[in-house]
Formats: sequence, structure tokens, C-alpha cells
Amino acid sequence: MTFAWENGRARRLITLLNKGEGQGYAAWRVLPAPDAWQSAIQTGLRKKAIDF
Repeated sequence: MTFAWENGRARRLITLLNKGEGQGYAAWRVLPAPDAWQSAIQTGLRKKAIDF
């Protein structure tokens, strides 16, 4: 799942909401952008960075 995380961050599909200061837990937002996610996953499959 590293590929999806790294590409989601690079494409700004996953963004940091809160660093978790004081609580120790960060909060992340995953954007519901089906076309962008499909493109990212297709790239991963093509590069063999994702497999099933």
C-alpha cells in the first residue's frame, strides 16, 4: 500500500489535516476523486508497483 500512499500524497489526494499536537495522532484527509485515484492505481499496476 506504500505506492498508493506515496502517490496519493504526491498528487495531493491525501492531505494532512492535523499534526496531532498534544494528542499524538495525526489526521489525514483522503479526497474522493475517482478519476485521479484510477489514474494513480493504473500507473502503479503498469509499473508493477501494485500487484494482486
